[in-house]
Amino acid sequence: MCGLRLASLIRNALLALLMAGAPAMAAGDPEAKVREIERLAITAPVAESNAKIAELAPDMGTLTPGQRQRVEYVRLRNLAIVGDQASALTGLQALLQQQLPAPLRVRIYATATSIAANIGQWKLAYQWLNDSLPYLPTAGDDAPRMLMTASYLNGLVGEDALSREFATKALHLAEQGRDALSLCRAVAGMAQIEEHAQDYAAAGRWRMRQIEDCGLAGAGDNLFVGGAEAGMGKVEMERDNPSAALGWYRSALARFQRAGYETGIQDAGIGLASSQIALGEDLDQARTLLQNSAVYFREQQASLAVEEAERQLAALAEREGDASLALVHYKNAMAAAVETQENGAGPPDRLPAGAVLYPSEAAADRPAAGPAGDRPAADHAQSGGSGCWSRAALCCCCWWRCWWSCCALRA
Repeated sequence: MCGLRLASLIRNALLALLMAGAPAMAAGDPEAKVREIERLAITAPVAESNAKIAELAPDMGTLTPGQRQRVEYVRLRNLAIVGDQASALTGLQALLQQQLPAPLRVRIYATATSIAANIGQWKLAYQWLNDSLPYLPTAGDDAPRMLMTASYLNGLVGEDALSREFATKALHLAEQGRDALSLCRAVAGMAQIEEHAQDYAAAGRWRMRQIEDCGLAGAGDNLFVGGAEAGMGKVEMERDNPSAALGWYRSALARFQRAGYETGIQDAGIGLASSQIALGEDLDQARTLLQNSAVYFREQQASLAVEEAERQLAALAEREGDASLALVHYKNAMAAAVETQENGAGPPDRLPAGAVLYPSEAAADRPAAGPAGDRPAADHAQSGGSGCWSRAALCCCCWWRCWWSCCALRA
């Protein structure tokens, strides 16, 4: 279960790629078209928002720079959702070089940081987390999302107390705000915290709340609902209740398939297969799911996820009494583990030498990462609550030392 526990961190991180949406306005209004694209990015399969972006392409010149940036953000987020995270990261990095309003900049930082962590770009992930600090006090409802990203990254390096602090602050701000999507993500983050702490009773309660809150957000944030269902599958597996887990994983898989979320499909497939193996049911389907996931994650160069799929294939072979085949898959899993270690694909096991925690008082004095035209004002950096931005992000000052244990992370 160790691999499944750590895998949930990455799954939630990957799900954090979906961001803001808003109700559409009058039909011919350019702003209405942009908001419709943002709404579909939350509530519909990727193909639908991509189709609207294609329809808008001939009229892109009629949009303001800010509107074009919002559309480009959705396009790049969609790339990440369907599995092209490297291209998405390159595009988001270019977008961050433009002048951006603080809420959109923080939204992009949150997405880009999550992608960077997903593909093992740890130095970049922590640098962007640090660069986002000066913008948080003026980011409005987008601030809790960056705090959740800070929680996630601190959890990966073993800073559990700091991770919980960021998650709790994010939830507090989201509950005070008016953005249902921020609340959805904050609740998902609290579930992730409890899973990492192995408090599965608490995690189950948060996952059930996530299903409710994310189902309401923006007329239904399907990927975060699917993430909650997969999370409940994990909770039930930890409770040694694979029959209940089976239903949750099937629901999550179907939801991800409807949305076209390829990473979620393969991730839920591994979870579903693990429950089938535990029950001794539908083992042919379990084999197909695991083989497909192993192929997909090899193509994504996600060696930790490959290791998890291979371990489950070994468990399946053992279930069927084929010791020689089980040994083959265990060797494949070990090879994936070695690849992770050699390539530095896993997160660091501790903070790097020279890492700095910046207090809120220092945020206004630190240079912003964006162009000169959108630097945050010092007076705003001092406002927004006494301790909301305290001990915020980590500045990565050296190359990360990769780590390995028996646990696998999902890319």
